[in-house]
Amino acid sequence: MPTIFRKMRIKFLGNNKAKSYALYAIGEIILVVIGILLALQINNWQENKKLKEDENYILNEILDNLRQDEIQIKGILERRIKAQKSIDRILKDVPHHINRDSFEVDMGRVITLERFYPIKTAYEVSKAKGLQISNRRLRSEIAQYYEFEINRSNSSIRDIENAFVNDLQILVDANFDNIDYGNRIYFLNLDDPAYLELVKRTIVKYRANHYLSLEKIKSFYGVNHTLQQAIKKELDS
Repeated sequence: MPTIFRKMRIKFLGNNKAKSYALYAIGEIILVVIGILLALQINNWQENKKLKEDENYILNEILDNLRQDEIQIKGILERRIKAQKSIDRILKDVPHHINRDSFEVDMGRVITLERFYPIKTAYEVSKAKGLQISNRRLRSEIAQYYEFEINRSNSSIRDIENAFVNDLQILVDANFDNIDYGNRIYFLNLDDPAYLELVKRTIVKYRANHYLSLEKIKSFYGVNHTLQQAIKKELDS
C-alpha cells in the first residue's frame, strides 16, 4: 500500500500542470500578502499623517497662545521698568526737590500693581486629549511652562507685592485725593516733612522687592520666548 501511494505522488509531481498550478497558487498567496502589507502600510501612513496634522494644529494654537502671553508680559515689563525709574527718581528728589506733577505721576506708577493672566486654551484642550505631542522633550517643556513656570512667576510676584502692598496703601491713604485712569495720584499736601520722610522710608523698603519682581518677570519672559522657538523648530522639521 505505501508503495502505491508513493508511486501516485511521484506521478503527480511529475505532471507539469500540477507544478504550474502550484506555482500559480504560491504566486497568488505572495500577491495577497504583499497587498495586505501595502494596505497596512498605507493605512499606517494615513494615520501618522492625520496624527501629525492634529499635532501641528495644536502646536500652532499653543504658539498663538504663547504670543498672546508674550504681549502681556512685555506690557507688564515696560510698565515695571517705568515704575523702577520712578522709584529711583522719587528717592533722588524726596524730600528736597519735589515737583508735584512729576511726583504724582511717579507715585501712580509705583502703586500700580499688574497681574498676568495667561492664555491656556490650547494647552487645556491638548491636555484633555493626553497632550499628544510626539517630541517628548517639547511635550515636557510645554507642560513645565503651563504647570510650573506660570504658577511660580505669578506666585512670586504676588508674594513680593503682598509683603509691601499695605505699606504702599498706607502711604497713599495718608495724603491723597484720588487716582485717575492715567495712574496719577493727586496728593493733598506735599509740604509736610513728616509725610515726605514716610514716602522715602516706604519706597526704600519697596525698592529691593520691586527689583526682584522685575527680574522674575524678565526670567519668565525668557522662558516664554525659548518655548516659542522650540515649537517653531518642531513645526519646521
